[in-house]
Amino acid sequence: MSDLPARLGARWRELPPVPRLLIGTLVAIILLSLFKPSAPQKPATDSSPRVQVELAQPGRFAPQLSLFGRIESPASATLSSSVVALVQQAVALPGDRVSKGDLILQLDPREAALARAQAEASLAQAEAQKSAAIKRHQSDRKALALEQQLTKLAQENVARLERLRQTNLASQTQLDEARQGLTRQQLSLETRQLAVSNYQNDLRRLDSDISRARAARDQADLDLARSQVHAPFDGRITALHVAEGERVQPGAPLISLYADQGIEIRAQIPLSHLPEVRAGLNNGGLAGELLIENRRLPLRLARLAGEVERGRGGVDGLFVLEDSNVTPELGRPLPMVLSLPPRDGLLALPAAALHGLDRVYRLDTEDRLQTVPVQRIGEWQQADGQRRLLFQGDFNAGDRIVVNQLPGAIDGLKVQPSESGQTPAGIEPAADVAPPPQPAEEEPQPVEEAPQPTKKETGSTEADAT
Repeated sequence: MSDLPARLGARWRELPPVPRLLIGTLVAIILLSLFKPSAPQKPATDSSPRVQVELAQPGRFAPQLSLFGRIESPASATLSSSVVALVQQAVALPGDRVSKGDLILQLDPREAALARAQAEASLAQAEAQKSAAIKRHQSDRKALALEQQLTKLAQENVARLERLRQTNLASQTQLDEARQGLTRQQLSLETRQLAVSNYQNDLRRLDSDISRARAARDQADLDLARSQVHAPFDGRITALHVAEGERVQPGAPLISLYADQGIEIRAQIPLSHLPEVRAGLNNGGLAGELLIENRRLPLRLARLAGEVERGRGGVDGLFVLEDSNVTPELGRPLPMVLSLPPRDGLLALPAAALHGLDRVYRLDTEDRLQTVPVQRIGEWQQADGQRRLLFQGDFNAGDRIVVNQLPGAIDGLKVQPSESGQTPAGIEPAADVAPPPQPAEEEPQPVEEAPQPTKKETGSTEADAT
């Protein structure tokens, strides 16, 4: 029995190196697994998600609508050519501000000047014809008296020759010649009488010719004046449709501009807010702000559009700026805010408090989530410039409302609240109500530490390992 270790040692030395290495490794692993120290236990922690809450304080707020408006002008025009001419010079360019009566485009006036000279000549000719007709009438009246005398003499001569013919003192030829002379004189008298009687008609015809010539002369003057294009009102140039040297025809567009005084902003108002907007207009109007180039310009709602275009989901509102010195570019889209009439019982929450489209969450006494259906009324801006959403729902003063996004939020989910104050009070806050009692924090349970091995046990363990 005493030589057993020696035999085992001899048997061990007889083994090849590889099996001895494998057996040694296996024995070491078994011993380490049996005598490894126990890992210290970690204290139990709460894995509930953390949320930020605010104490609800419903009050009276004036909701604000965020809209996008487009600059419009009640007076915008595209000036066109009235004559056939060459473009001589573009005095004003797009973007320039012009005053009423300023020269903005010059056309070549030579063709219009020639047409005016022709019209002036036609007028002078018509006036000369009238003067000649007046003098001719005066001559016809004098000739008419002479024609009447000649006709009377011709009649007396025929009567005398007829008496002489009866007594055979005159030949038939003489009588016939006298009768022919009387007929010719009567024809001449009739012609002269017709000329005198038609004088008034001729005079009216000549007056109409003069009026026509004078109108042509005035039209030529107007065309000559229109070779210079002037601004019809104070405004800004928006477009130039021609170039210098281009030949334009009557009706061709030349230049466009709009009046920068009395500009309006057109913005679509949702149908859901239309009753409030109409009520505000009937009660004195609604105010708002236009956001442009880091400035806030006051504006007011002037009226609602009388027509709704097909495919639009609201009615256009027309706003006017209170500051008439600001002239934004025509057609420029700009953000704006419209203040609606105040409403009671609203709650102002950050945008992150809204989950989905129509619900927020509050906490019960056990710090579990409860769904509160809400209706979004509008927006509201705090004194520090931060914007919040206004909601209407079944809120009570002092409710703890979750104000941050919580993925996977459902009813009954336990959370760890972290209060961050109260919601804004609004214009007239609701009466102060004591907040609901907060649940008492659970005291941390003591964690039992794993017993440490004593020195004796450690020594025996080491000896066994050896």
